[in-house]
Amino acid sequence: MYMSQKRAILLIRVIASAGHKSAPRRLKSTEVSSLLHSSLGVRLPPRKPIILAGNIGLAFNDRLASLRADIDSENFTGVWKQFSDLRDAGQVEHLSLSDLEEVDEAIASTIYRPGISSKWSNVKNPPPTIPHFGNESAIPAPMEQIYELGVWLAVRGPMCVLRGCMMRALKDSKPEVVIDLWQKFMTRCLLGEGDRIIESVSRTEASSTTIRPKPNDDPLGPDPPPPPPVVPQQNLLTYHPGRPELLQLTICAYAMRDDFRGAFDTVYPTLVPLKPEMARDLLEPIRQIREDVAAKAIRYINDLDLIRLLARPWSFRNQLFNFVNSLSAEKFKTTYQEILRLLKEPDPWVGLISVSSGPPPISPEPKSKPIFSISRQTWIDLLEGAGTLRQPELRETIWKDFHSLGGTPTTGMWNTLLLGYLREGQLEIANKVWGRWEKMDTTHTHIQQ
Repeated sequence: MYMSQKRAILLIRVIASAGHKSAPRRLKSTEVSSLLHSSLGVRLPPRKPIILAGNIGLAFNDRLASLRADIDSENFTGVWKQFSDLRDAGQVEHLSLSDLEEVDEAIASTIYRPGISSKWSNVKNPPPTIPHFGNESAIPAPMEQIYELGVWLAVRGPMCVLRGCMMRALKDSKPEVVIDLWQKFMTRCLLGEGDRIIESVSRTEASSTTIRPKPNDDPLGPDPPPPPPVVPQQNLLTYHPGRPELLQLTICAYAMRDDFRGAFDTVYPTLVPLKPEMARDLLEPIRQIREDVAAKAIRYINDLDLIRLLARPWSFRNQLFNFVNSLSAEKFKTTYQEILRLLKEPDPWVGLISVSSGPPPISPEPKSKPIFSISRQTWIDLLEGAGTLRQPELRETIWKDFHSLGGTPTTGMWNTLLLGYLREGQLEIANKVWGRWEKMDTTHTHIQQ
């Protein structure tokens, strides 16, 4: 009795002192709660209440409170049960993104530890260089149900569970599980499931980084130009944080099956960057178990990063001329050397030059080689880029390599070569090029200077 009276007096003093320091106003119940907990030294998680109307709101908030309590106490079985109850009641869509992320990290910590990056990694995780997979007994539900939860969460943004499931399947040499999970994930993303949450996060990030233009002070001046229209990419999976890692793990599964064409067919309908520089760290736990598979996966990722660009000539041109505009001659040369390496491989996946103009057609045969041939536009871009960078030796090397690989220059390639010498004032060499073009003498590959 004495303690309850003492706490009541303390509460009155806290509220009175807060009201004295600020302008007189009525405190909300949440503010009173915050003041009381602060005075008692209790720190609450920074969570916002979710308010729903009527009896639905009461039942939902009861389940939400139980879910958050199990998360805070690291009761993973309880987290699974409370989340399942919310799903069964049809109330799981009311959860905030932060709640979904906490559920994701809690369940994922029972499957695979190094992928967790929040408070769970600070408590019981081993060092990140040592892969640690949870025991079967610690996983709160059958793996099939965990797979479904992982896909459900991943299409809404949080991806720890799905990444952990993929890691575990690769560790157990079950590439078909990883490939099936990716296909389900991609299909549901393209159908629009989870778009509401994904788009709200994207809008928040864009609004925090966008610099707003200043208003036009001259009312009689011209109207500012409208923003360029955004053309949606149909049936292409776009970038969202976490998706590159899932795609890299899927490529690793194809490497485990020695199926490069399957990996290409998975990567091609996406706009998700592969980020080869990050793949080595992601696959380190796999390397410690299957070094051969991890090494092959790294090669696949490096090759697919370039091959996907070559399959989209205008995207490749954009990247190539980013190097040109920034005067990055070394990056330009490195990219060309990688193309040359692909072409010189025995039984290459990429052909020398497409027989038709426009984007190169992809072979429908799953086991045929090449998958496609390099666009005519790409060879023109390589010659033009080398000339713009004032690298005549590189331009001549490209021309010679093309001939040595058995290629016949197109009209566009001849035009680009001729214009390059004319811009440089090399009229004598330009005249020789013109003469050879007239004769279509493709046996000589060196332009005498």
